[in-house]
Amino acid sequence: MWWRQRFATLRGELRALQDGVAQKQVRLVELRRERRIFTRARDREAVNLLADEISSDEVRINQVMNRIAELEQEATRAAVPMEWRR
Repeated sequence: MWWRQRFATLRGELRALQDGVAQKQVRLVELRRERRIFTRARDREAVNLLADEISSDEVRINQVMNRIAELEQEATRAAVPMEWRR
């Protein structure tokens, strides 16, 4: 039960982060297309803030993927069945 829960938690977190990044990237493209970002400082700040959020989310995605890989290695060493890992 612990293995299933751990894998499900990490994969759920990974999916949520990936979905969030995709939405933020769409919003970033929309903001960059708007002409006003070049005229108002707060709009430029919004673009920069969103770009920073995307970068930090991508770092977090890499961390979660590494944790999943480590858990996979632990599961292999412990002879955990593959169906418990999904």
